[in-house]
Amino acid sequence: MDSQLNQKPVPFVLVTLKGPGSSTGVTEMKTGLDGVAEKDLPAGKYLLSVSKAVDFDGKRYSWNMEVNLAGAEQTILLSNDNAKIENAPAAANALSGSDLSEQFKRLKNSVVTVLTESGHGTGFFVDDHGLILTNQHVIANSDYLAVQFDSGHKVVAELLASDSQKDVALLWANTASFQTTTAAPLAKQEEGKVAGPGRRMCLYDRQSSVAGQNSDHWRRQ
Repeated sequence: MDSQLNQKPVPFVLVTLKGPGSSTGVTEMKTGLDGVAEKDLPAGKYLLSVSKAVDFDGKRYSWNMEVNLAGAEQTILLSNDNAKIENAPAAANALSGSDLSEQFKRLKNSVVTVLTESGHGTGFFVDDHGLILTNQHVIANSDYLAVQFDSGHKVVAELLASDSQKDVALLWANTASFQTTTAAPLAKQEEGKVAGPGRRMCLYDRQSSVAGQNSDHWRRQ
């Protein structure tokens, strides 16, 4: 439940149940997008815990408790009421207003408009050798691909790989025409460095109009 008393499901939480009783058995299950995990278990007493605390809305939640399963269908609710709650440590990438302005200035040259036969979308440079990450639905089955940095710089792009299920596509473009480009570093899957519930995000979007002018949008969420 967030600070506005709205119930928020938390996906992809790994829950561990040890037992029943003195048994050394361990059962693991992970919550889905709806925050629910289901499993058929024998009746008995279990020790329930989560493998990793959940940071949400400025707080850190963890659970470690005994639960008794009676054998019939039963729901165990992990909530604020039965969690150990601590203040979440300040995120390493938490930014003030001035920091955000500096990030905007530094990273705006990493974003390009991806042009296709059917329309356009946004992509960004992920390295200094011309690799560009965008969404698969942006490029779809287009035979024509190009990237536009501003109204005076546009080059043909090449599709290297795509995944429709994950909706990602990797392009390559010659950066010789984009001397001021900056690569946007990709976050590593380490604690505090991935997006998740309760984390602040900043979105930068570059859209090209029909006239070839660029409209920049910077949003904080």
